Amino acid sequence: MNEERIQILRMLADGKLTAEQANQLIEALDIAPPEESSAPVSDRAESTGDAQPAQEQAKQYGFTDLSLEQLVALKSVGVTPEYIRRMRELGYSSENVDDVIAMYSLDVTPEYIVNLRELGLADLTPDQLVSMKSVGVTPEFVHHLREAGYHDLSVDQLINLKSAGVDPTFVQDVRKL
Repeated sequence: MNEERIQILRMLADGKLTAEQANQLIEALDIAPPEESSAPVSDRAESTGDAQPAQEQAKQYGFTDLSLEQLVALKSVGVTPEYIRRMRELGYSSENVDDVIAMYSLDVTPEYIVNLRELGLADLTPDQLVSMKSVGVTPEFVHHLREAGYHDLSVDQLINLKSAGVDPTFVQDVRKL
């Protein structure tokens, strides 16, 4: 049994996939020759003419060229087509599957992005969003720093402040000295 099948079965056992989804992925693996299993689904579909289940799953996610590994990765962290649709509405085209997985895994939600935009932090890249979320920069954190007089902080400055444990309470306490 190859590594991809084992990964699918583990995901089934862990409850990350339904039996139907696992079956679809295994069927898609059976269609593609083993040496092509990491090729994009669309490439395998053209060569076999019968990769419909995997190709349909790729389309659900809004992609046309997803490998089976990418489909499994998206599904294993819980990314839904709805999440991708909502992120696209905010301007995140999700062309990079790794960006989508990283943002979803760190709970970078559309609401998080909208709240940051309302504070003037627009045009943030996926990397910036992931970095901010990974250290705990929240819209509330930004708002409280602004109330403390820090209005024009860059993304890097916000990340550095949060990483160092500087919060609005600390700022207030230092100002009292």
